Amino acid sequence: MSVGVGVTIHGAASIGAGVVIGDYAVIGKPPVSARASRAPAATSATTEIADDATVGARAVIHAGARIGHGAVIGDRASVGAGAVIGANAVLAPGAAVGAGAAVGARAQVGSHAWVTNLTTIEDDAVVGPGVVTMNDETAGRLPAAAELTAPTLRRACRIGAAAVIGPGTEIGADARIDAGALVARTVAPGARVTGVPARPVSAPASD
Repeated sequence: MSVGVGVTIHGAASIGAGVVIGDYAVIGKPPVSARASRAPAATSATTEIADDATVGARAVIHAGARIGHGAVIGDRASVGAGAVIGANAVLAPGAAVGAGAAVGARAQVGSHAWVTNLTTIEDDAVVGPGVVTMNDETAGRLPAAAELTAPTLRRACRIGAAAVIGPGTEIGADARIDAGALVARTVAPGARVTGVPARPVSAPASD
């Protein structure tokens, strides 16, 4: 294990063999949330970083997060409480993954993308730089009993730079979202959509 200058480790942490932690990274940071926040709490107090993972300089891994084997968390990236980053996944510099979100094996999340709380990104998906995912269609006006509805990005889908993925939206396996698109409805597997609002460019291939 290689630990850089000024690294801070809070609470219980399990750090595997061959892990590289960059300068001034923070591991196991307790989350800071507003009183009205609906962000899910971590189910475990232990922050886990598996063998051969890399945590970049000034990255923040919140308490209870799990970083998979060989995953790369770029400089200044953030992983929320209880989030799971799969084996060999990559978060580019400045990317942020919210609490309780899951990023699959070999998935890629681009610089300054926001993966909102509870989002699911399956294996091999690619999320471009500056993408925003949303989990609250009321923009902060949800009734007390209502739940957040985060997007689901299925296996090997591709999300172009600066696209916006609306609450509860499912992006099908191998689907493609063009850069800058605003997606408010489910996208079929293998389909391609573009524009604001997003509309199909090509239909999924038939059997």
